[in-house]
Amino acid sequence: MSILKEDDLDFAKLHIEKYYDSDFFPKPIDFGALWASWDEVKKELLSKNVNKLTISTPRILAAPKPSGTFRVVHQLDPMDCLVYTALVSSICDKVEAARPPSAARIACSYRIEKKDGSFFASGTGYPEFTERTEELAQQFAWVLSLDISDFYNQIYLHRIQNAVEFVDGQSKVIADDIEYFLTALNSKVSQGIPVGPAASIVLAEAILLDVDNFITSNGVKHTRYVDDFRIFGSSREQLEWLLRNLTIYLYENHRLSIATEKTRIHVSAEYVSEELHNSDAEEREDILDDLDIFGPYLQDVEEADEDGAETASVGGEQDSMIDAVLSAAKTLEGSRTLDLGVARATIRTARRLSIKELVDYILKNFCFYAPVASDVFIYLDAISDAEFVKGIIGKVEAALKLNCTEHDFLRYWFTWYLSRHLKKFNSQLLRVFVYESPWLELVAIAAVEDNNLPWIRGYKNKISDHTPRERRALIYAGRILPADEREAWLKNVINNSVSKFDIWMAKWVLTL
Repeated sequence: MSILKEDDLDFAKLHIEKYYDSDFFPKPIDFGALWASWDEVKKELLSKNVNKLTISTPRILAAPKPSGTFRVVHQLDPMDCLVYTALVSSICDKVEAARPPSAARIACSYRIEKKDGSFFASGTGYPEFTERTEELAQQFAWVLSLDISDFYNQIYLHRIQNAVEFVDGQSKVIADDIEYFLTALNSKVSQGIPVGPAASIVLAEAILLDVDNFITSNGVKHTRYVDDFRIFGSSREQLEWLLRNLTIYLYENHRLSIATEKTRIHVSAEYVSEELHNSDAEEREDILDDLDIFGPYLQDVEEADEDGAETASVGGEQDSMIDAVLSAAKTLEGSRTLDLGVARATIRTARRLSIKELVDYILKNFCFYAPVASDVFIYLDAISDAEFVKGIIGKVEAALKLNCTEHDFLRYWFTWYLSRHLKKFNSQLLRVFVYESPWLELVAIAAVEDNNLPWIRGYKNKISDHTPRERRALIYAGRILPADEREAWLKNVINNSVSKFDIWMAKWVLTL
């Protein structure tokens, strides 16, 4: 049993402020209350052993993938996200130190460098992965390509404990705390780490240390990007033997399995020409070269625009970037499945440079862009001034009627976006959609945007009937009450609530 360290909590705060709590969900407003009472929050989290902290069930939704299937994604309660990020902050440097050196280009993904709120060094590592693949393909006649099936959700939690203890023999207590935390988060199920928090990437890399070591110890060369492995050998028989043994090793030691549909042994030269240098791959590289380069975080840094991140603000340069973005969109739509990397780079470039011309492409093909819904709605949110919204009301209403928006993940993002701009849209259809949403924390945002006094008055005297997340949403919506009514109600919450988080929320709202 251990107690979190103050510098790890401070890192967690900076990380969440600067980046995100989950790259599959919008950041909850609740964090504003935690930052406003940060000294009290730290005092609370530093007052107990990790296994004495209250841990809540995360939000879990199914996010669409380009293949038409879904992945389970998570959003932790804000306090849990702080704890999780702080726990991983305490061991991330040791995880990196135990990995193969970056110069070896074995583990190309997510090189860890804890700095300025980030867990990761700049760059994605994917170009290094591709370059190393080509180098090894010239040296060896055969290549085995494979990845691990449903990797994050299948990770055995006791192996997380083993991996953390392995990187530092002195960190058994922290290793035990991480296993305890994740088991509690999973309602006592001993398998699966949350998909969404950046901290999970660090733990996944810790697990893969063992797999890298196993492959290397069998006398073959390999490179990987997360759980996408390319393993090289002098003969097909050698790689068949390795595949059999790796399959058994992953199962017996990690309860992981290889994705059979993505596993093949190729002639190296054919693999390079067919997978890396086919016309689609080369076109993809050309597109990415024309667009802004994105880093290891799936959502952009929120402060990027304020800090003057790369912009092409005038004249021909801006026109050139508009052309590049629209050209990329046309290429995407000519594909059978969405290329996630190109789609994200295209949308983020449009967002950063306030290129509004991309919106028509997205709204006309909304279901096609569903796998990058977070980028789509963050982009729309950034460019939705009143004049722009007037021109897209009909298109947004049409998109909302599509079959894909029946999925909770897309409805959640759609509700978040509309709740922040409801007054601008001035649409009864969209208004009804938002206020009938099952996610009270999003409806509360709309009520504030809409200055909907009857809505909050209808809820405020029943606050105890709701979940902790919903209670905080109602407290936040209390900011629109007339001053005397607001002060009386929120002071009553402060004096009578048993939840410190509710109290911090009420104190924060009183200052807004």
